[in-house]
Amino acid sequence: MRLVPLAGQVASATSRAASPATAAPTPTAVSTATAAPTPTAAVEIGFKAARLASALRAGLPVLPGFVVPAAAARRYLQAAASAVRARGIPAGRLEILGRSIGSALSAELQQAVGDLGEPVIVRSSSPLEGDARWAGAFSSVTGVGQEDVAAAVRSCWASAFAVDPLRRLERCGLRLEALELAVLVQPEIVPEAGGMARVAGGEVTVEGVLGHPGPLLSGWAEGA
Repeated sequence: MRLVPLAGQVASATSRAASPATAAPTPTAVSTATAAPTPTAAVEIGFKAARLASALRAGLPVLPGFVVPAAAARRYLQAAASAVRARGIPAGRLEILGRSIGSALSAELQQAVGDLGEPVIVRSSSPLEGDARWAGAFSSVTGVGQEDVAAAVRSCWASAFAVDPLRRLERCGLRLEALELAVLVQPEIVPEAGGMARVAGGEVTVEGVLGHPGPLLSGWAEGA
């Protein structure tokens, strides 16, 4: 298993974009096109992580981090889907939580968290999150250290089979196989305020709240 650094996504995208005779230009402004993640990146590392990699590529400040790619979760999610079909909705999460993620990946995760510094936040990053209907569907785990990072990653995977995401699947007309989930790991910060920006029709709308922006991002609070 190989973890994917956010900076590595920027380097690979730059090398693909630059011709042999021309270096990639340093961006001085952010456009909607620059900020949009590529479809390939969104499939590999999820929309959230791909968006951050695009922000890095645009020259914006982004916390360091790494991604457990969606491919690492696939067999666990497939097993959970089979469990749901055979034994009902509660069986999906239990199927994932009852499995080990393996010593090799666990060791990689512990080393990577040690390099980032504790604590970290472990966040879901799904290709589905490019659709606003999936905002806040999956879990994040805060206050994570080296010893519990593997369990936190597994918890994010299991969150795909909670009742709410499964209901969203049904409303979107998607099958269980559409659940793909990468996991993004970054240093945890305790913000005085936070928020989000939306780009539409060439305009940027910023909403913010005091304290952690989690309730705003999940739709439980209104921003100012």
